[in-house]
Amino acid sequence: MRNFRSHIVILGLLFCMCNLYANGPVVQNFEEDFIELRKQVELCHKSTIDLFQELETQLNLNEISDQGFEFYLLKTKFYFDRRNDDQARESLKLAKPFYEKSSNELFKLKFESLNLELNIFNSSDLDEIKLHHKKALELQDPLSIVNAKALLTRMYHKNLKHDSAQIVAKEAFQLADNHNLKEEKGSITQMLGTIEYNKSNYEKALELLEEAGRYYKEANKELGYASILNTSAIIYRKKGLYNQALKILYASLEIFERYEVNTSIGFIYNNIGNLQEKLGEPAKAIENFERAKEYMSEKISERHISYINTNIGKSYLQLGEYEKAEKALLEGIKTKEKIEDLYFLSFSYNTLGQLYLKQSKISAALEQFEKALKTSKQVESNAELSHTYLGLAKISLYNNDNKSMIDYGKLALEIAQENEDLDDQYEALSFLSEAYAKIQNYERSLSINKKSALLKDSIINVQKAKELQNISSKYENQQKELKIVRLENENLKKDTIIQSNKQQSRIFALLALGSLLILSLFGWNFFQKQKTNLELETLNNALQESNSKYQESNAQLKQFAHIASHDLKAPIRTITSFAGLLRTRSKDKLDEKENKFLNYIEQSGQNLTRMVDDLLAYSKVDNQQINITQVDGNKLLQEVFTNLTTQAQEKQVQLTSDTTLPIIKADEIKIKRVFQNLISNAIKFSDPKKDSFIKVASMENENEWIFTIIDNGIGIEDTDKDLFEPFTYLNNSDEYKGTGMGLAFCKKIINRHGGTISYTSEVGEQTEFRFSIKKQSTV
Repeated sequence: MRNFRSHIVILGLLFCMCNLYANGPVVQNFEEDFIELRKQVELCHKSTIDLFQELETQLNLNEISDQGFEFYLLKTKFYFDRRNDDQARESLKLAKPFYEKSSNELFKLKFESLNLELNIFNSSDLDEIKLHHKKALELQDPLSIVNAKALLTRMYHKNLKHDSAQIVAKEAFQLADNHNLKEEKGSITQMLGTIEYNKSNYEKALELLEEAGRYYKEANKELGYASILNTSAIIYRKKGLYNQALKILYASLEIFERYEVNTSIGFIYNNIGNLQEKLGEPAKAIENFERAKEYMSEKISERHISYINTNIGKSYLQLGEYEKAEKALLEGIKTKEKIEDLYFLSFSYNTLGQLYLKQSKISAALEQFEKALKTSKQVESNAELSHTYLGLAKISLYNNDNKSMIDYGKLALEIAQENEDLDDQYEALSFLSEAYAKIQNYERSLSINKKSALLKDSIINVQKAKELQNISSKYENQQKELKIVRLENENLKKDTIIQSNKQQSRIFALLALGSLLILSLFGWNFFQKQKTNLELETLNNALQESNSKYQESNAQLKQFAHIASHDLKAPIRTITSFAGLLRTRSKDKLDEKENKFLNYIEQSGQNLTRMVDDLLAYSKVDNQQINITQVDGNKLLQEVFTNLTTQAQEKQVQLTSDTTLPIIKADEIKIKRVFQNLISNAIKFSDPKKDSFIKVASMENENEWIFTIIDNGIGIEDTDKDLFEPFTYLNNSDEYKGTGMGLAFCKKIINRHGGTISYTSEVGEQTEFRFSIKKQSTV
């Protein structure tokens, strides 16, 4: 006991040195020692881990005692509060022998509470928690009763008994308020906000979350406040307020990274990925989803990883990578069905249904949407109902069931409006516009089209896009600056040691020459150091100025492309819609020539829409991150050939390749697009008079892999035009459809990989496109 007490005093002094607490009295007895330990656990400082390790060597944990029992309970709570469930379970496991032999009913109740908390999403049942609640009431310990009621609230919520959950939560809050338990008030209010969120009452949820945040701040619980920010960001995303959502996410991320709470960091990267997917950047989204999984413990976070897999599947669906999308979605569904996670199952079913719709697998899609409908009703949640009804509407469209098509579309819009989800409202309105056009109600179609255009403008405008870019850039720059500062500090320490050693050697060598010579050397060293620092500062300022100008220019270019696409799309839609309306109303009054004019208007509108979409995508290439991985050339090319099979068969073109294409280091999605564009072009310009073929081959030199796509099509005439510039045409655009952006895309992507692209051609004989990929990535 004496050794333990003296050690606590030493640790108290160490805490003072580490600023964990200041100017506190020296601890006089064992009970006060444990009071200090409890305080440090509550603060959740990382350095508390060192304290636990030191105390563990002093306590006799082989003997059952209240001190040992409380030690493990405090350790478990510390890790649980830091969201480190693996370590919390390990500590609780070590506490179990104390629990089994202890007569301290309060400590035993705390053990049971922590055990239930750690297992509430897996195996805890309602009866077990009700029994725990009864024990807490019998002991009459306010904190234990509040915690027990909080557990009961979560279990009711998990079992979809929202009304019961809210009643018990309000009881818990009242008791916490009576005893001024600020942290518990925060967690209970947060639960109430989460319940409102799951019921799609977003405004009420935000109000409660803001209130919970105030309680956490009063209790100095930064991690609790960070979790509030995360949930709030999800709601802002649902409401279409992406800039606010992203700001909040980065604020939350900063706190979790400071405390090194890996699971929560994973949640944030997942939510950032969701935002990027919403903004039409699925490749970036996948990068963040994969990063999120790296921070998750698979054993503990199985439920969360399954949700991330569904998000990955949805992003692959956006990219047209159907095989990868289906694999990720089925993995997510398998886990969710196993653990009966009904809240997110409907989301997974809907996404898989959308995938099957894209592949025209109508019966498979219908099965998934029906599952989603059943699950959404079972959990009494409207969150996914809009997507489900929209999916059923699209199936009705495919089956020419016009009545169901309109009815389901209206239901999708109604639910989206109830949920205040602007994105879902836009999707529903866009579909209804198309649906009314199908049944030739062009006036109604045009009216809805205008509403959808206005809604899209309210969801995200140029200013919001700019803000999003600035927020992301600011956070990334801050992270880079922090790394640079850390590196400079490390180098400074090394330099200091080296300089110190050098100076000592010089001093010993020059002692015989006297103090004057030593002072001269020190003066010279100081002068040289000042001169070097001045030169470095000048160079750094020039570099920062250059970077600033580059970033500003890049932002202006991106903003211009966004403005061009955004502002052009609405009038294009109006032109084509009115052309369709004019054709319907005047079909018996127009002659053949006038009808031909209308065809020109509609076709030109469609072509212009494609050109605007391609322009926006082209402007994004330079800003997208390159995700370098090992890419199997043979596998990638077979996927491309599969995607182009129908096009090749229509043109009667044979696709062949070397059997041993290399494994390269590249961004798989982007390089796949290069192959697909070049081969698709070769099919388009094949010669119908020949037995057409396209062959893909590879070769290598010391530093590069070189790929060639050779065809025997119509060839390319000599020209001064640069085929790799945007919107470059050599052939009649009526005969050969396209926007003139395919080769421009290819050049951008290859340049981003540090390679080059070129072509040679002989008219009527052969065309060869050649591009290179560095063996060692320089991206």
